Amino acid sequence: MFDMDVESEAAQIHALAARLAACIDGEVEGAAADQALDEVLAASRQLDLLTCRLVERSDRTGFFQADGACSASAYMRLKSNERHGWASKRVLVGRAIADRLPFTAKVWESGGLGLDHAAVIDEASRWLDDDFLAAELDRILAEAAAGGATPRDLEVLADRTKADHAPAEAAAKARQRHRDQKVKASKTFDGMTRVDGWLDPEAGDLFGATLDFFTPAGASAEQVLADPSCFESIALRRALALVQMCRHAMAHATGCNGELAGREAIVVGIDYESLKSAVGMGSTSSAAGGSPLPAAAIRRMACDADVIPAVLGSESQVLDLGRRSRLASPSQRMAVVLRDGGCVFAGCDLPPSFCQVHHRDHWIDGGCTDQCNLDLLCLRHHHLCHEGGWRMSIGPDAQRTPYFHPPRGGRPLKGQRRPMIPSPRRT
Repeated sequence: MFDMDVESEAAQIHALAARLAACIDGEVEGAAADQALDEVLAASRQLDLLTCRLVERSDRTGFFQADGACSASAYMRLKSNERHGWASKRVLVGRAIADRLPFTAKVWESGGLGLDHAAVIDEASRWLDDDFLAAELDRILAEAAAGGATPRDLEVLADRTKADHAPAEAAAKARQRHRDQKVKASKTFDGMTRVDGWLDPEAGDLFGATLDFFTPAGASAEQVLADPSCFESIALRRALALVQMCRHAMAHATGCNGELAGREAIVVGIDYESLKSAVGMGSTSSAAGGSPLPAAAIRRMACDADVIPAVLGSESQVLDLGRRSRLASPSQRMAVVLRDGGCVFAGCDLPPSFCQVHHRDHWIDGGCTDQCNLDLLCLRHHHLCHEGGWRMSIGPDAQRTPYFHPPRGGRPLKGQRRPMIPSPRRT
C-alpha cells in the first residue's frame, strides 16, 4: 500500500528546484555547473517518469473530468499550459508503461532511458497484434537505450526488429509509407517559397544522399573570423543545394531525352532467399544513412537505379557484390526510349525523362539486360509491377504489345508503345 504523502513530497521537490535555479548566477564556475547538470538531467528523467505515472492515475481513475476536461490530454494541457503534443506524449507513455512496457519502466526507474526513448518504444509496439513481438520489442529497445542508443537509433532498431519477426506487416507498412509521401510548396506574402513534406525511407535515403552531394562546403573557422559575412549556415547551403539539384534536373530532362546521368551509389544488403522470393527485408547503406526496405522494393530499385546489391548468406557473409553493369547501358536505354516513347503502362502518357528501365524478367531470376527484356515504366507503375502485385506479359504481335495483369485477376490492361522514330513504310 502506498502511504507516502505525494503532494507534500512533490512540493518539496518544487521548492528545492526553485531554490537551485535561483542560485545559479554568473559566479558559478563551469566545472561546478557541469557536475550539477549531470545530476539535474538524471533528476529530470525521474521527474518525467513521475509525471507520466501521475497523469496515468488521473486518467485511469477518471479524475481528469473534475475540471471539465473531455480527455486526459486536454486535462494535462490545461494544467501545464503547454502544447497538445507535449501533453499527449505523457498521457500515452503513462498508459504504456503501466500496461505493457515493464522493461521500459524498469530501465527508466534506473535512469537508463528518458521520455523520448519511452515514446519511441510505445509507438513501435502500440499497434502490434503479436504479444510476443511486443514484449520482445520492449526488452530489446529498453536494453539498447540503457546501452546508449538515441531515440533515433531506437526507431531504426524497431523497424529492423519488426521486419525480422513480421516481414509481411513490414512490407505493408512500407507500401503505406510510400502512399503517405507528400511535398508542399507554397508562396508567402513576401515572395519566399516554403517547402515541406514527408518521404518514405527509400526516397529519403536518395534525397539525403543527393542533397549531401550537392551541398557546398562551408567557410572555415579562420575565414569566418577574418570575415564574419562569409558565414553560411548549413540550412542556407542545403537550400542552395536544392536549387542546384533542380537546375541539374531541368537540364537533364530537356537535354538528354531521358538518358540517365551518373548518380551516387546506394549499397543494399539482403539475403539471397529474400531477394529471390521478394519476401523479407534488406537495409540500405548510403552517404545519408541507411533504412530497412522490403525485398520487393529492392528488386524494383535494382532494375534502374545506382543500387549495388550485396547478397548475403545465412551468416551475413557477402555472397555476391553486384555491379552497375547489370543496368541498361546508355545506348540500350536510348534504344528502349526510341521504341517505347515513354511509360508503356495502359493509359500512362509520361515521357521518357520520367521513366525507369524495368527488367521484365528480373536479373536475380536469370533475366538478361537485353532490349527484348526491357521496358520503360514511370515510377508509379514500376512500383505496381514490383510491389503492387501486377504482372506484365508481352503479346505475340510484331509490336510486342505489353499487357498488365491485375493482382486479383480479371481482364489484363493493354499497354502501348509510342515509337519516337516510326518504322519506314514497306513498299
